[in-house]
Amino acid sequence: MDLLLGFGVMVFLIFFTTVIAFLIEYSPKEVPQLLIGIMMIGDGALAGVWYYIGGEFVTDIEKFKKGIALSFMLITIFRVIYFMVWAKKKKHIK
Repeated sequence: MDLLLGFGVMVFLIFFTTVIAFLIEYSPKEVPQLLIGIMMIGDGALAGVWYYIGGEFVTDIEKFKKGIALSFMLITIFRVIYFMVWAKKKKHIK
């Protein structure tokens, strides 16, 4: 159960990715790494808040940490695929 609680951060990471995907159209073209930095800081903040709040409710903290790590692994795979397809559609890559 603690693994699933840790995995629950995935909901917030998916929402955060959706917001970043929306903002990518409006970001300045001169600083393409801006959104990458925002994603890194936002992911860290979300995971930190989730860890400190969830740490009080779980019994096995190691499984909880593994659930958070699994969430990050899966969201990273999803983001790479999504942004590569997006770049291909926008003809940013060949």
